Amino acid sequence: MASSILKYGYAHYLNILANLGVVGFDNTPETAFFILSLTTIRQPLKELGAAAVREMVARIRMQSER
Repeated sequence: MASSILKYGYAHYLNILANLGVVGFDNTPETAFFILSLTTIRQPLKELGAAAVREMVARIRMQSER
């Protein structure tokens, strides 16, 4: 989404840097090649997924113990 916002702004001659702050949350490699640089944050997707599964299993176990 962040990259699409930058592309739209550039295509419509908007001054992104002066009027809009855009931050990405997936750290895609393509962002390094944009005309405007994009601040992006790497998300540890495997670790987040593993934590979500652990939480889900814990909640299922808690429910079955009732």
